[in-house]
Amino acid sequence: MNARNSANSQGESRGSILHSNQLKGKIRYMLQAGTSTKKITPPMGVDLTGYAGRPSPASCVKDDLYAKALVISNGNQTLCLLSLDLLGLNASQVGQIRKIVNDRCGIPANSIMVACSHTHAGPATIMLRACGNPDSTYINWLIETAAQSIIEASQRLETAELFWTTAESDLGQYRREYVRKTQNEERLPEETTIKILIVKRLLSPSIVVWSYPCHGTVMGQDNVCVSAEWMGIASQTIEETTGSTAIFLQGCDGDINPRERGGYEVVEYTGRKVGRAIISALSNTEKCDGGIASSTISAELPLLPPPPEDKLYNIYQESHKKLNLEMLKGVSGDKAVVDCIKCDLEWIDAVRKANQTGEINKTIEIEIQAFKIGDAFIVGLPGEPFVEIGWQISKGCDRVITAGYTNGNIGYMPTAYAYEEGGYEVDWAYRLYGLQMIDLESERIIVESARKALENCGCVFIE
Repeated sequence: MNARNSANSQGESRGSILHSNQLKGKIRYMLQAGTSTKKITPPMGVDLTGYAGRPSPASCVKDDLYAKALVISNGNQTLCLLSLDLLGLNASQVGQIRKIVNDRCGIPANSIMVACSHTHAGPATIMLRACGNPDSTYINWLIETAAQSIIEASQRLETAELFWTTAESDLGQYRREYVRKTQNEERLPEETTIKILIVKRLLSPSIVVWSYPCHGTVMGQDNVCVSAEWMGIASQTIEETTGSTAIFLQGCDGDINPRERGGYEVVEYTGRKVGRAIISALSNTEKCDGGIASSTISAELPLLPPPPEDKLYNIYQESHKKLNLEMLKGVSGDKAVVDCIKCDLEWIDAVRKANQTGEINKTIEIEIQAFKIGDAFIVGLPGEPFVEIGWQISKGCDRVITAGYTNGNIGYMPTAYAYEEGGYEVDWAYRLYGLQMIDLESERIIVESARKALENCGCVFIE
């Protein structure tokens, strides 16, 4: 592993306790928190993303999309958490948001974490073959609006206390049973715990940060309406019932889909069910005192080489045969199949050009960022990690939220054994994102780097 890391020297992991006093024999950390919510719903006519085969661009809005910022400060150090109701952003777009914030209010880039919810009913925002084209005008406005939400939150700081609790949900369902070779395992890799960090402010409503791993795919490829999906409805339920601001962090959902799927009525049902579970848990919380800290690690993941030319040629020939068959069907042809075939052909052309120019890479660099907020921790991964990776990262520390789609999105991050099993996430999905799939050694590097970033923030793992 080639990894570089930096822990903020003002963080609590360095032993500094700012503005603290003794209260009944316990250290009380004086923190301030602010929040801001801004609507980021796209205009009608933009392409939706997350699926191939959409019947048309966006033509209606079921519920609005939002950028929600949480800023926490101890008077000397500031952490910013930004959650966006989007499929994902790339590292360059995250960098633009960070630069605007840094230029206007001085908060350093390594203190800003940008996470996306991974709704599949949102606008195209990143290059994802066959899944819509981003609208540059909307993207530019989105980046400015997202940055402004952080800036406004930083101007609304007031004294806050931290609390922790959990809730239960059976929404997430393991989606790779069709390739799983270890059928005798006692349990499938499915998460039932919703992790919840509550920021209670002195004068203003609380902020509820919650996380659960499950794709935003209740609705399918036929949907042409904008929606924050089940996650958005869950947050809406929390906000309407409690008056709090609800901020969602998508977990390690790379191999997890909603158990119930269908139209918007299912989105509402599942979202409200999750929201009510969280509301019930808010009456049974534990103090989560502590300081704040941040750590960023740059890790290099090995890449698998693309197929040799003879295999590319075979894929090319087979793709053209399938495309011709679908075209012969006329209006009865499957648009999703056609889009995926065109994706394969575009990917083959890109690989061949990269081979000619020597642009095939052996590694890809990613950012793994961790925050300490009181006695809880958040670590962000820039991709679609499998749920088991999240378990490995948090093993030995219950108060760790592992967020996917954070500070970028390079594609799926499977477990090593998934490479033997194969399947969509391992064998094909990388063609949507770029040229090459990460190697199976990536699991170890991701887990080790994430745990190191957490340790840099003061996280103690109890084995």
